[in-house]
Amino acid sequence: MSERWVIRVPIPGMNPWVAESLNSKVATMNYVSAKTDIPVPPGYASYSSKDDNIINSPFIIMEFVQGKTFHQLGFQRGRTTPQRPVQRVYDQIGNFILQLMQLEFAKTGALGYPSRSHDVNEITVVGRPITMNMTLQQLEGYRPDKIMKPKTTFMTARGFLKALVKLSKNHFNQSPPDVQLDQLRGRSLLYAHRQFQHIIVKDWLAYDKGPSVLVHGDCTLPGNNVLVDEDFNATAVIELAMAIYDAAPISSTPRLADWFKLRFYAGWCGLVQ
Repeated sequence: MSERWVIRVPIPGMNPWVAESLNSKVATMNYVSAKTDIPVPPGYASYSSKDDNIINSPFIIMEFVQGKTFHQLGFQRGRTTPQRPVQRVYDQIGNFILQLMQLEFAKTGALGYPSRSHDVNEITVVGRPITMNMTLQQLEGYRPDKIMKPKTTFMTARGFLKALVKLSKNHFNQSPPDVQLDQLRGRSLLYAHRQFQHIIVKDWLAYDKGPSVLVHGDCTLPGNNVLVDEDFNATAVIELAMAIYDAAPISSTPRLADWFKLRFYAGWCGLVQ
């Protein structure tokens, strides 16, 4: 049987930090493959973060893995899917998340190789934690890279939270006005935003102890990043591009009042993604 490979290239114009993101992605996937039993496709050592090659684009070469996404198999949460496949899916995703959170480092940021040896045992936190929110802000011209510069890492949850608050304020202040927003809703939005920042700074910053753990900000992780067979057994996790080392106190947030969670959780998810 002949070998089958997949060449993955970034979508042009969708990632303002292609080289930085790709280097971190390769290191993360190789580290996860070596330190856990999460099924990561082999071949992540074959890549180029530059465009000075035959295809004029950064790329990753990985072995082909047979499988389909949950969406392709018609997986849906609720009554339309039998309980056993649902439970099987959640058990596997839960196991993957637990394994990721057992990979600990002293700093918050993105994984990378500190040298050119590409020794998996040398992989450590070397760069800033590029999130989906940062990427979208950069594409909009909001310049979040002035707040979180390249190679920025954080030794404490306090430092990371302060940076996230600055990114939130940057997005809020530079977003264009919503012409459909009336005065009452506008005031409510402004109040909610400031109150959210107040609670983070006054309450969450007290939780500053503990290591950083590997988390994935993509809330749709089961959707397209995991390949499964016809029996809903995971065959591969193909994407951890937005995985970062996040401070454990942030990943295990204190219990909040229901009104706070309902009003602000969506904003917080958007911030750390």
